[in-house]
Amino acid sequence: VYQNVVGVLPSDGERDFYVGLLQGSGGAMTQAELLVLAANATVNEQNINLVGLQNTGVEFVI
Repeated sequence: VYQNVVGVLPSDGERDFYVGLLQGSGGAMTQAELLVLAANATVNEQNINLVGLQNTGVEFVI
């Protein structure tokens, strides 16, 4: 998930921090909650060009 959001592999410290947030690793977050955290991260907004999507929209089929 980290690599998909940020674009690079996490350092050992970064990996340990996020794994530590998960239930079963000392933290209180579920996997779903951690994914929401990643999806809402500023770096992800830049990665998916959120501002550009707001200006141009997203094509879809009904």
